[in-house]
Amino acid sequence: EAESLSKSSTGSDKIMGRDLFNAREKLVGKVDEASGGTYRPALAKYREAKQIDDAWESGFDTLKNRSGVNGLEDRPEALREWMKTATPEQIVAKRLGTRSDIDQKIRGVKNQSLAGTGITRIEYNQEKLKDLFGEQEGSRLIRTMDDAHREAETNAKLTAGSKTAETLAGQ
Repeated sequence: EAESLSKSSTGSDKIMGRDLFNAREKLVGKVDEASGGTYRPALAKYREAKQIDDAWESGFDTLKNRSGVNGLEDRPEALREWMKTATPEQIVAKRLGTRSDIDQKIRGVKNQSLAGTGITRIEYNQEKLKDLFGEQEGSRLIRTMDDAHREAETNAKLTAGSKTAETLAGQ
């Protein structure tokens, strides 16, 4: 609540947010004092673990490309800025989340290979994959998805209009 109030455009909300932060800080100080100085380090470890979990979840949004103001955080520049301050553990977690998202996008539909076609054809997504995974691994992921797409297109052409192929594919 303190954080959202401190971001408000209303002066009284900002003052209330500051007061809430100060009250929290005093409370944390008293709890830390009562615990013999073990509370703050434990709180820092919890915060770090939470940030890693948040990074993993945000990996599912890496390939989003929304429009408007919300879309600003989807730009490759925003990812690069995040990576400057992220810990190595957060970057690994975001990579794992992104890989899981790609896997769901491809495998989560009937024609798996065709599902991933739009993902890597978007220039922003190519930039983000290369920024997140590095040039070599990002390019490899893009090639893998493109190869799967070409294979699916070839298979679709081979079976198109052929009753025998449809029957065999059905079996």
